[in-house]
Amino acid sequence: MTQAALAELIRQGHYASHIRRMRLIYARRRSALVALVQAHLGAQALPSHASNAGLHLVLSLGDHCDDVAIADDAARHGVLTRALSRYYTGKRVRRGLLLGYACVEDEDIAPAFFRLLQSIDRHGGRP
Repeated sequence: MTQAALAELIRQGHYASHIRRMRLIYARRRSALVALVQAHLGAQALPSHASNAGLHLVLSLGDHCDDVAIADDAARHGVLTRALSRYYTGKRVRRGLLLGYACVEDEDIAPAFFRLLQSIDRHGGRP
């Protein structure tokens, strides 16, 4: 039943329409977040190899900071993010945060970013 309903949705072009609409929404949200990061943390906070693909940004932090503590502090203030260092094994670890923007409403991006920025500042994580 579910597959038949999905097939009909695709056949009628509604799925393609949904994808187009979501691409615009996600691009707008990404652009807003990138602008905030660049304005308040500088262009160096975004890796030069970043692409427009995906639903997350990597925010680079200073090598001296504790990105796990920053992520935990941000979570206590209502901002969910992931510490980049947790994705590494071995001695060479990159510090940063994985920022998702797909499920954040447009009007909530700036307030959430400023709460995150406070967490970064509390833990000395500016790049």
